[in-house]
Amino acid sequence: MKFKKLLALVLLMSTLFISCKKDTGINNLDNEKKDNIESKEVEHELLDYPIRNMTEDDYVKKVVIDENLSYRGKINESEIAVTRRDDRKNIYSYNLETKEAKKVCKVIDDKNYLYEVSNHGEWVVWIEDEDKAVGNENLSQGFNWFVAAKNIKDGRVIIIDKAKYTKDEFELKADEIYNPIRISIANDIVVYRSTDKREDGAVITKIMSYNLSENKLKEVEGSEEVENELLNHPKTDGDKIIWTKLRTFVDYGRNFYKYSDLYLYDIKTEEKRVVTKDMFVNSGAIKDNTIVISIQKPGEELEDDLLIYDLDVDKLSKLIYKDNEIYKGYGYFATGEVQITDKYIFISIGGHSSRYIFDRKNKVYIDMVDEELAAYGYEFNNSNSIVFNKIFREEDKDGNGIKVDTYYELK
Repeated sequence: MKFKKLLALVLLMSTLFISCKKDTGINNLDNEKKDNIESKEVEHELLDYPIRNMTEDDYVKKVVIDENLSYRGKINESEIAVTRRDDRKNIYSYNLETKEAKKVCKVIDDKNYLYEVSNHGEWVVWIEDEDKAVGNENLSQGFNWFVAAKNIKDGRVIIIDKAKYTKDEFELKADEIYNPIRISIANDIVVYRSTDKREDGAVITKIMSYNLSENKLKEVEGSEEVENELLNHPKTDGDKIIWTKLRTFVDYGRNFYKYSDLYLYDIKTEEKRVVTKDMFVNSGAIKDNTIVISIQKPGEELEDDLLIYDLDVDKLSKLIYKDNEIYKGYGYFATGEVQITDKYIFISIGGHSSRYIFDRKNKVYIDMVDEELAAYGYEFNNSNSIVFNKIFREEDKDGNGIKVDTYYELK
């Protein structure tokens, strides 16, 4: 039971980032050879770039939006996809010019609630399920989940995947979570992590992909039972898919697994390979032939590194690490999600205190914080746009910190 409770925490946390030296940890392999891996030595380059504050030259649009909204992605030049913090059943388009929100999607089953939402252009995708409360018997629910998509332009709704089991078919334990998590979309490709059961009753995880233009669902990878390994953090750029495989269970630390390897899958060629081996990858993101990777350092709770891997030249570089100025600006560096676009790298730091954006073309960090604030952070998706959340130290008439959310469309 102790193991099961720890495992539940891991699954839940999955729902809730110039000098040269030598290092190891990057591996390429064919799918058939993935269980027989030898490390190969690669060059590490420690990157050290300047920092500057954001200016008007960095963006083409700046709009203060309703603070009750959560940014989910850019629909077009005048609209963004959002959810409301006081509404867990509907998805809205928000007009940046009129500042009006229009309901565009709702849950498939009226009894369900939204758990994750993502957007890319005309497509909105989401995961919905029954309401679950952490810490009681409802944690095991997941018998009514849906993974769904809607094309906002033509109104098409697609049920990508749905719950396969009922309470009568399986005796499910109260400390296991079964609904999918980590949904990601780019172009017409949707990816997510699904949890399933084998015929012998063992709980396993899967990386699933769905092609919206071809209406095809595919299992990209499956795990052994979760006591041995766990798949997580799928991301796609529309051409490739990456994910992590956690393995070797340990009863200590913040992760409960000793290793987290990063895998890469080419959608066109169906080639599968390992990117990192015997390290601990918190999360990653891919754009074309560049992968950004958050690595947790062994034995360190709040000392992560942010790496860049160039697939073309098979080269690993450290972008953020303990001795550079960005790391010092945070005081600690425990990454959540990361994202890479054609122009920028976005980073979610523990506690949602993100402040830096990395400009890939100009090789400079942009600091969003230019004043004293009580709290700050930004929301991002897979476009070159963000919503920056600021909470000022001054209080409103109710004694709450004054909150301002601003949408930026970056150049």
